[in-house]
Order: sequence, then structure tokens, then C-alpha cells
Amino acid sequence: MHEAPDVDATVRAIESLVDMQPESAELAGLLMQLYGAGLTRIVEVIREESGESILERLAGDKLAASLLLLHGLHPVDAATRLRKALQKLERRFDAQRVSLAEIKDGVAFIRVEHNGGGTPPAALADMIEQAAMEVAPELEGIEIEGAAHAAVLVQIAPAPVA
Repeated sequence: MHEAPDVDATVRAIESLVDMQPESAELAGLLMQLYGAGLTRIVEVIREESGESILERLAGDKLAASLLLLHGLHPVDAATRLRKALQKLERRFDAQRVSLAEIKDGVAFIRVEHNGGGTPPAALADMIEQAAMEVAPELEGIEIEGAAHAAVLVQIAPAPVA
């Protein structure tokens, strides 16, 4: 089995090459169209052969899922992926319930409810955003109700003594 490339690093390398040689953007676009058409056909054949379990396995594979997402072919909708990720995240907390209220116009509205006991982690909103963007990068935004972003510590140096 091949070792999967780091998707994020590969995308950054491609973007860097396109920045250095803008004419390569057309080549990258054409290759994406070709691979996208091939992936589309592969998904169609799998579905024609009642291979939903195969699609589920591909959806669970980070590399395959990222390619399916890139071409709009992921077999699981964003809301379902996001709900699963939020349930997984919620298990890490004692007294917070995290749920997806809705996705509207590309924006996920997520609600955090505090069920007594313990204070929520300071970075709860950041953790939610990170989890959401990992499973549903096609979202245009995330709105979180009931959790504040972690405060950024700003250190102020003492004024020099004159």
C-alpha cells in the first residue's frame, strides 16, 4: 500500500508553483478537470454496482475524501459529516452539548449548550471551527452560539525607566 501524501503540503506546493509560473495554472486546471471527470465516472460505476459500502470506505479515507470533496463528489453531505464530527468532539467535554442547528447559504450554525458543572474549555470555539473545517471545508463560514473564542494573551512590557 502506498503512503498517502500530505494533502495540505501538496496543495501548498502546487499553489507555490503556480505563483512562480502563472502559466502553469492552466495546466493545473486541465489536470483537475481530467481527474475530476475520472473520479466522477468511478463514483458512478461504484453506485451502479451497488457499492455504497465502498463509497463509505472512501469517504472515511482522508486522501480519497479530500479528492472527492474537491470535485463535489463526497457521498456524505456536509451536515451529516459535521454532525458526526461535533458528536465526536462533544465526547471530550463533561458539561457541553454541541449541535448543528442548520447550514444555511453555506454557513453552519452551531449551538453550544452548557449542562451545568464545569466551565467550557477556553478554546472551545476554536476546537469546533477546526473540526468543522476538517470535515466540511466547502463551508463558507461557521457561526457558533454559546462559546466564546479563546482570549489572546497580550503581554505588555514595562516602560523603560528614564
